[in-house]
Amino acid sequence: MSGRNPQKLKKRIAAIRQRKAERVMDPFAKELRDFCRPLLAVAPDLSGPENAVSLGIFAWNAAFLPEERWRANFRKSIARFGLDDDAREALEGIIEEMVRQKGLIHPGDRRVVTSFDVRISGGEVFIDAKSALATKALLPHMKDLHETQDEAPACPSMSGGGCSGGCGSCTPPADCNAQEPAAVDATAASDTKTIG
Repeated sequence: MSGRNPQKLKKRIAAIRQRKAERVMDPFAKELRDFCRPLLAVAPDLSGPENAVSLGIFAWNAAFLPEERWRANFRKSIARFGLDDDAREALEGIIEEMVRQKGLIHPGDRRVVTSFDVRISGGEVFIDAKSALATKALLPHMKDLHETQDEAPACPSMSGGGCSGGCGSCTPPADCNAQEPAAVDATAASDTKTIG
């Protein structure tokens, strides 16, 4: 055992932990991490990856809100970073583009992030996230989803009898038998890791 390199052993242990952590990250969490990549690229400017993911989740949830609402909440939330005007404007532009991309890339995805946790392992960012269907009960200021999409997509779980619930695609939400949680302010994601 004395001939083994302790640095190699530490690297191997870190690699094993990273692979183990990757296996437990569910598909929605991976989707969120990919969605947050533009912000993770500038994470050092945002005081770390946790804040980058918080802002990314803010953008994900903001896609359900009228523009003036999410912009006002963004400006209030971003004040804690102490950024200069140019940096704030650049960051707001990134968030605006992410909100637009959410609507383009995931037009039928009605999941709103209700809580999340971020951990770093081996230099990689891992997210554990919980979600619920975006409804007026959950998001009182939610915009009409028909403003951003011409026609609601069919429920992917439809097979003769109806929606199995929780698909995130059924419109109106009454067509889906998923449970609706208590109302929350989805834009609070940038201020706290648990929404609700």
